[in-house]
Amino acid sequence: MKMLSGVIFGGRIRLIYLLFLFFGLTQQIQAIPKFMDSDCSTKECISEESELGDGRSMAAMNAMSVIDGTGEGFQHHGVVKADESSVTCNSMEGVLPSESKTYGHIENLPIDYSSLDYMGIGFDANLAGEKLFQLSERFAVFFRELPGEFLSFVEKISLGYRLLFYLILFALFFLANIAFVIVVTVISNRIFNKKEHYYESKRKEIIDIVSPYFYDELDKDEEEEILEQLSQYSSLKDRQIILNVLLEGKRNFVGESSSKIKDLYRVLELHKLSLRKVRFGNWYKRSMGLRELAFLGTVDFKDKIKKYINDRHQHVRAEAILSYMLLDDKNPFGFLLELKYAFVRWDSFSIYYTMYFNGIEPPPMVDMLDHPDREVRLFLLRMISIYNRLDAVKKVAKCLLDDDPEIRQEAIITLRSLEYFRVKEMMKKRYDEECYPVRLEILRSMKHFIEDQDISFLEERVRKGSFAEVFEAVTLLYRFSDYGEQRLWVLNKELEGKIEEFIKHVAEPRNKSIA
Repeated sequence: MKMLSGVIFGGRIRLIYLLFLFFGLTQQIQAIPKFMDSDCSTKECISEESELGDGRSMAAMNAMSVIDGTGEGFQHHGVVKADESSVTCNSMEGVLPSESKTYGHIENLPIDYSSLDYMGIGFDANLAGEKLFQLSERFAVFFRELPGEFLSFVEKISLGYRLLFYLILFALFFLANIAFVIVVTVISNRIFNKKEHYYESKRKEIIDIVSPYFYDELDKDEEEEILEQLSQYSSLKDRQIILNVLLEGKRNFVGESSSKIKDLYRVLELHKLSLRKVRFGNWYKRSMGLRELAFLGTVDFKDKIKKYINDRHQHVRAEAILSYMLLDDKNPFGFLLELKYAFVRWDSFSIYYTMYFNGIEPPPMVDMLDHPDREVRLFLLRMISIYNRLDAVKKVAKCLLDDDPEIRQEAIITLRSLEYFRVKEMMKKRYDEECYPVRLEILRSMKHFIEDQDISFLEERVRKGSFAEVFEAVTLLYRFSDYGEQRLWVLNKELEGKIEEFIKHVAEPRNKSIA
């Protein structure tokens, strides 16, 4: 509603602004004749020059003549041009004023075109001045006639009313729109408040009915009475309120109370409402329906949820994945084998937190590390590291040979967390062939399994490595043993003091926690 009122309000402001702009343009165009007349009187100029018309016509004919040796061909062409000039002058309501002040100023300009004479082309300054004056006169006539034509157009579209009348009309229309927006906003707020009040009142009624079912030990007759009271809420709104109350209870209760909530969901046939959302709703309703089936339903709905793992909408796919995990206790990662769309990295975080808060144990992931989707392999490596799955160590080690550098980097991090150090020699051999992020991870991993035979490898990194590699190598050597510290000072002399600042930084007691 706020958007609708903003659009209406903004649109009317634009109309008022355009009306004022149109009014200002009209005033500016009306002022053009005054500006033209303040410069000079064109009619007076024309009348002063009209007596000299015959002499100037002959002068123009002579000026257009260009002699190229014989002079005959160009002479005829000059006559034609002079005749055209004369016709143009007559169309301008008089004869061009060759002796006017403007023309005289142009005629007296010093003009020297030696290059034109060299090429055999003549140039007449008098003729050029006449053409320039003719062009300026045409512009003057155009701007003199423009206000009349524009104002006549305004009179046609105004239908005989003054412009001020339209301004007042638009102002009234604008005020009427504001009143309309206010009325619509007030009515919408009342409708919303009424719905909210209805929802809260029904929710309290349902909670009062359901609470004994969760907290008290009831006999069969009392339970049937509660079910009968809940069955009286037959409208879709009321049944949805019951669903929301059960969802809130499912999040807060565990054990026997949680099982009772699922029993109510089944006995009241609320799963039909959830399935209806999944089948016929928009993406948001489909997501909510899947969530209701996952939290309140049973394993029987797993196959129905499975169809939406490859839904066209990303949010529906994500909700279907989480719902499938909640209903499949044996293989919660089974959906990975059904994926047809690219696995989104953000979904991996949602999956982890769903597993964490619902106590879901991950299945064996060794066979899934060959998945063609890169994001899926990264997700599985992180899950192996988090849940400390030692059974997948050998498969993770093979990922060090993967074509994707990010997979190799994540495999090194996973092996480091699993404290699997048998791949040290392979990582050292592949060090020079690896990209920069992978090299850094190899150095960070070596702090867990550094030995005396690794000192020469680290010294080489100090000599040739980048800034970050030098820092990691210096840290490893300094913290390894006293011999490593002695080797650092020897290297510092060899490198002419280039690593002295690194050594001092690592030796600082406040930096002992730096890996």
